[in-house]
Amino acid sequence: MRIFAVKYLRAEQDADLKAFTSLDGVEADLVRPLGLGRTLAVVSDPQTHAVLGARVTRALQGVAKIVSVNLPEHPHADDATVERLRAATASADALVAI
Repeated sequence: MRIFAVKYLRAEQDADLKAFTSLDGVEADLVRPLGLGRTLAVVSDPQTHAVLGARVTRALQGVAKIVSVNLPEHPHADDATVERLRAATASADALVAI
């Protein structure tokens, strides 16, 4: 059995930690109450997109307009990636990282 820990982070409140055996079907229920805005960017690399990102993207379509941002395989935390993310998510109110 896999346990998923989901941490809600908001600048104006403390983090809340919840544990689930599966996130399937509860993605929208977890994100909706956070009030993250009208446009969400779902960010993933090819592997995480195939495993979870595509499902989360579909689930969140009822919560907000979705901008899907696909990073290259094995992304690096460098200036070029930061600039690419900034450009790709300029219209988003918040990012959901997979």
